This record gives sequence, C-alpha cells and structure tokens, in this order.
Amino acid sequence: MDEKDVKNYEIGFLIKDESDAQEIIKTIGDYKATITNEGPIKRIQLAYPIKKQTSACFGYIFFSILPENIIKLNDSLKINSKILRFLIITPPIIGTSLPSSRPVRKISPVKPIKPTQPIKKFEPTQILSNEALERKLEEILK
Repeated sequence: MDEKDVKNYEIGFLIKDESDAQEIIKTIGDYKATITNEGPIKRIQLAYPIKKQTSACFGYIFFSILPENIIKLNDSLKINSKILRFLIITPPIIGTSLPSSRPVRKISPVKPIKPTQPIKKFEPTQILSNEALERKLEEILK
C-alpha cells in the first residue's frame, strides 16, 4: 500500500449493541485499512425507529484505505444486519488553508437610515354616520 495512494475516511455508524463495533473494526481491517482514531461509543435515543429499534449506539472511526477498496468495504457493511445505519465520508482537511483565486471582500457595517420627514400618526378628522358613508361611496363609484 503506497502512502500517496491511501486516502483518509471517517465512518459514523449506529449499531444495536456496543459489542457490534468490533465487527466494524474487523471488517475495516479485512480490507487492509489502517485505523487512525476511534471515537467513544454512546447509547442514544433515536428520533424515529430504525429496523424496529428505538435506541442505538453511535460511534465513529477514522481510517486510511485505498480508494478502490472503499466500495467493497461499503458493500460488506451494507449486508451486516447488526449495523443499523452508517455513513462513510472523507473528513475535511483542518489546519491548512487553500489559496483563494479571488480577493476576499470585506463587508462594512451598515449605518441606520434616518427618516427625512417625521412620521405623522393618522388621526381621523371627523366621524361619519353610516348614511354619510353610503352617500360618499355612491359619489366615488359614479
């Protein structure tokens, strides 16, 4: 396995019991992957049932493997009935920044706009009766 061909991956998984994590580790090892870091396994309540399970154990593992083996690993994990869900991703590179092709534009703070004229409150000038309102409406509609 050449070091330059190997890529880093992360798998997050939901399993029925904590002991089922050893099966995931064994399956990853079967495809000549190197485990670099393992996260703690915690029991959680699921928001909805998965395969009739209302709680599961969540964990994650960082590993390095050849990219051509990742599809085979994915297929073998799919057929394992003890794994409720899993997701394999390539983790983001932390600590190195890529040069930007365009300059970064700074955003200046926006100043509040002051009204030019004072806001006037609406005050009715006179109170009209229903008959007067009907006459006014008839005038407007003609």
